Amino acid sequence: MNQSNTVMMRLSGHQAPFPLTENTHAELQSYLAISRDSLTGDVDRDEIIRDIEASIGDHLAETYAGVINGEQMTTILSSIGPVVSGNPGVPALTTQRGHLPVRRLQEGKWLTGVLNGIAAARGLSVYWVRGIYVAISFLAGSLLAPLGEGYPMLIVFGVAIVAYLIATLVLAPVGTREEYILTESAT
Repeated sequence: MNQSNTVMMRLSGHQAPFPLTENTHAELQSYLAISRDSLTGDVDRDEIIRDIEASIGDHLAETYAGVINGEQMTTILSSIGPVVSGNPGVPALTTQRGHLPVRRLQEGKWLTGVLNGIAAARGLSVYWVRGIYVAISFLAGSLLAPLGEGYPMLIVFGVAIVAYLIATLVLAPVGTREEYILTESAT
């Protein structure tokens, strides 16, 4: 590979710059920009970004020698994963259109990934989304139960199941949370 296709990039916590292909450099810059955006409003944003850069640099220094290519960078970024703010008041990662569109997220799914996708799109914990889905179904069913010997409760549960199945058919699947965020943020 000739020198014109190589970009030297310094990462926080590392003295020596790392040689990256131009595409790899663009991929890393995109990942860091998305990470910064997802931390908007977080008081520790700059420190977190420096820590991420240092972690990426540690992986590069320990694992690879020579010019870093896209496959190697993708492996490192996948192991680090997407950056999500730990502060409850910080909004989820959004595009210019608002929230990310909901997709079925296959990574970590229990059934078809619908609730996992809703959680990823809104920046919530999947456990909260699952809990709320079940709680609403039971609450609505139990409130309607006195109206007719349990049949209204069964109807509510049926509607919840049918809604989930329709969402499974309508929502496009995506593999991992990182793939989802990178793909949707790029559009």
